[in-house]
Amino acid sequence: MKLQKYKWYDTICIPLKCAPFYTYLRILLVFLLRLLPVIQIYATALFVDRALELLQKKISWQELIFPVALLAGLIVLTHLGSVFTNLLDQCIGNGIRSNYVEYLTTKCAALPYADIENNETWNLISRVKTKPDETMQKGLNSILDLAGIFLQIISFLAVLFSQAWWSVLCVLLIGGIIIVMAMKGGEEQYEARKEVTEYKRRYEYIGDVLIGREAAEERNLFQFTSFFQKRWDEYYQKSRKAELKVTVKWLVRMKTVSSSMALITFAVALTLLYPISKGTITIGLYISLIQAASSLVDIMSWELSDNINEYVKYKEYIKDFITFYNMPEIPDALKMPINNPVEIKKIELRNVSFSYPGTKKKVLEHINLKIEAGRHYAIVGGNGAGKTTLIKLLAGLYPDFEGDILFNEKSIRDFNITELKAMITVLFQDFARYEISVKDNIALGDIRQLNTKKQLEEINEIIGLLGMEERIQELPRKLNTPLSKLSTDGQELSGGEWQRIAMGRAMLSPSSLLILDEPTAALDPISESALYSEFQKISKGRTTLFISHRLGSTMLADEIIVLDEGRIVRQGSHDLLMEQCPLYKEMYENQRGWYSDE
Repeated sequence: MKLQKYKWYDTICIPLKCAPFYTYLRILLVFLLRLLPVIQIYATALFVDRALELLQKKISWQELIFPVALLAGLIVLTHLGSVFTNLLDQCIGNGIRSNYVEYLTTKCAALPYADIENNETWNLISRVKTKPDETMQKGLNSILDLAGIFLQIISFLAVLFSQAWWSVLCVLLIGGIIIVMAMKGGEEQYEARKEVTEYKRRYEYIGDVLIGREAAEERNLFQFTSFFQKRWDEYYQKSRKAELKVTVKWLVRMKTVSSSMALITFAVALTLLYPISKGTITIGLYISLIQAASSLVDIMSWELSDNINEYVKYKEYIKDFITFYNMPEIPDALKMPINNPVEIKKIELRNVSFSYPGTKKKVLEHINLKIEAGRHYAIVGGNGAGKTTLIKLLAGLYPDFEGDILFNEKSIRDFNITELKAMITVLFQDFARYEISVKDNIALGDIRQLNTKKQLEEINEIIGLLGMEERIQELPRKLNTPLSKLSTDGQELSGGEWQRIAMGRAMLSPSSLLILDEPTAALDPISESALYSEFQKISKGRTTLFISHRLGSTMLADEIIVLDEGRIVRQGSHDLLMEQCPLYKEMYENQRGWYSDE
C-alpha cells in the first residue's frame, strides 16, 4: 500500500488488500440482496391479485402456484443471503485479523522510540489499535450496506415515481437533509472519541489494577479498591458523558427530521386511492406500493442515517490510520541483528546535550565521556540526574541529540539499526515479563540462535551463574515450564527470580556492550552479594555500564561516573570519589550501614 493522504476509496482498500476474494463476493451479495425487496413488490402484488381472483372464482388454484413459489423463493433467498453474509463477514474478519492487525503490530515495532513515549502519538496509536479488526469490519459493512441501501432506494423510488412522482421529490429532499446531518453527526462522534482517548487509557489501566493479577497482593493488603474504583468511575464518567452528549444530540436531530418521512407513507396511501378507484392499478399493486413506501421510510429513517453515521466514523478512523501509516519508521527495524557484530573497543561522548521531544529543559548538558573496552563503569546520581536518559542515548533510542556519540571513532548515527542491536544489550529496570517458558524467556536474548543445541548449553550455564539451578529443578517442567498461571502447569516467580531471568536474557546476548539499569533492585542482599561475586563471569569480559542506587555495587566498577542535574560532576574510582566528590561521599555515607557493621 502507498498511502500519502486520505482519498474517498481508501475506506475499502484495506479490506480488499486483506481478503480480496471474500470482499468481492460480499459486494456482489449486497447488491443481490438489496434487489430482492424490489422484486418482492411485484411478487406480492401478483400474489394478492391472483388470490382475490381465486376467491372470486375467476382463476383456478393452479394459477396461484407461481406467485406463491416466487414469494417462497424470495424468502428462502433472503434467509440464505443472511447466512452467507455472516459467513463472508467471518472470512473477511479473519483476513483483516491476520493481515491488518499483523501490520499494526509490525508498524508499532518499527516506530522510533520517541514516538512511543510521546503522549499525543500514543493517543493516536491507541485509537488505531483499539479493536482494529472490529472497527474495520463494521466500517466495511457500513460502506457495503450504504451502497445496497442507495440501490434499494433508487429502485423503490423508480416504482413510486410511476404512480406518485411528487413523493419521490419529498423523499429526495428529506433524504438529502438526513445524509448531511448523519455525516456531521459521525464526524462529531469520532471527534468526541478522540477527545476522550486519554480518559479511556486511564480507566482501562485502573481497570487492570482493580481486577488484574499484577496488583492482587497489594490490593488485598492495602484495601485500595474503593480508592481506585472512584478514580475509575471519574475517568469513565467523563468519557461516557462526553460521548453520550454528542450521541444524544445526534439522535434528537436525526430522528426529528427522519420522523417526517412517516408522513410520506400516509400521503402516498391517500394519493393511490384515486388510481385504484379508476382501475389504473390493482389492489395487489396498491398494497405492495404502500408496503414499499413503508419500507422506504424505515430505510431512510434508521438504516440510512445509522450507516452513514458509522461510515463517517470509519472514514475518520481511516484518516487516523493513514496518519499512523505515514509516521516515519526506523530503517531495517524489523530485521534480525547482524551475525558478526562490530566489537566495541572505545566509546566517546563529545559535548552531548539532550532535551526530550516537545520540551526545552536539558536533561543532559555537555556530557564528555570516554569508555574503554573490557572495563566496568557505574553511573550514580540522584533521581532525575539523567542516568537512564544517558543509557537510552547510548542504546540509540533517541538519535536527536546535540554533540556526538562515537563507537570506535564512528558516529552512532552512521550505524544501521541491525548493527546497533547486535553491538549493545540493555537490561532496563522495568524489564518485560514474558508469559512463555523459562528457556524461551532467556533465549530471546539471542534470537539468532533460537532453539539450537549451543544456545541450550549456554542457557544452562547462565542458570548456574545466576544461582537458579535448584529453583528450575523444582518447576513442573524444568526449563520448559511456562511462567504464567494461564497454563495448567504454569508457575509464577518472585520479583527477584524474574530479575535474574531477565539478567540471563542479557547475559545470553553476544554483544560487546552490556548496559544494566538497577541490575539488583529486586534481589535480596544475599543474592545481590552472590551476584557481585560472580560478576566477572556474568559480564564475560564485556564492557559493562550499569546504573545503581545501591552504591555497594560500585565497588565492582573500574570507574564511577557521578551525574547531577544532567552533568558529570566527577568520575573516578570509589576511593578517589570519597576524597574528592562531596555528593558521592554523602550518598555513600547515607548507605554505609547497608554494607558494614560500623
